[in-house]
Amino acid sequence: MQPLKIDCDKLALISKRRAEDFSMNNNVIYEVETRVYFDNPDEAMIALPFLKQSLDNEIEWKTGSYGLDLFKSGKLLRVSEINWNNSKKNFLGYKEPDIGKLYNIRIEQDEEITDGIQDSSIVKTLKGNGVLVTPGNVDEVLRSLGYEEFMSFAGTNLTGKYEDLSLKLLSCPILKYPLLLEIEKTAKTLEEAFNKEKELQDFIAGYELKSRVIKKEPPTLLYEAVFNEDTTGGFTIDS
Repeated sequence: MQPLKIDCDKLALISKRRAEDFSMNNNVIYEVETRVYFDNPDEAMIALPFLKQSLDNEIEWKTGSYGLDLFKSGKLLRVSEINWNNSKKNFLGYKEPDIGKLYNIRIEQDEEITDGIQDSSIVKTLKGNGVLVTPGNVDEVLRSLGYEEFMSFAGTNLTGKYEDLSLKLLSCPILKYPLLLEIEKTAKTLEEAFNKEKELQDFIAGYELKSRVIKKEPPTLLYEAVFNEDTTGGFTIDS
């Protein structure tokens, strides 16, 4: 067993090629995000006064993560159910490894499968065939490709927008940081993604939040909590 080492510059080149591969798929974007922790919602509102008006949606959700080896390689495969405004929607999601230098930058695909989706691009990315994917069979489809659910969590988020920022206040007591505010921008190209990362850096500095930044994403924090494993030095996988 050897620690998994990530070369960000090499991953950036791979990411660019992957983006070119996905260029015909309009549901592929670069996710550029960070998160900051707070002890309670009031503390968050004081630090960022615009949150009170911006976080205007309450969303119930549950998400399952699939493929432990895939997860340990830095990728993320998930199935989500979202309930908002008395409407339930289901999604299949996939993320490439994080290539961010300060914050998280990932190629991200999301497909709504609520009413079924034929020829899923995510399934094709996973080397599967163009089968109909529905909320009822998505677990079976992913298991047939060798990706079983290995952890899940659920909760209620407050979400909203502020200027070009997407905001999500996540409360999950099991996590090391039980109250996190995710701050996200999106980009269409790798160059734009790194520019957005710099914009986030300026935002964090402007609101004096640098000491509160958490680079680990919620699924990683959940993994650490569930499996009692510190991933700071990277995962260990079969060499």
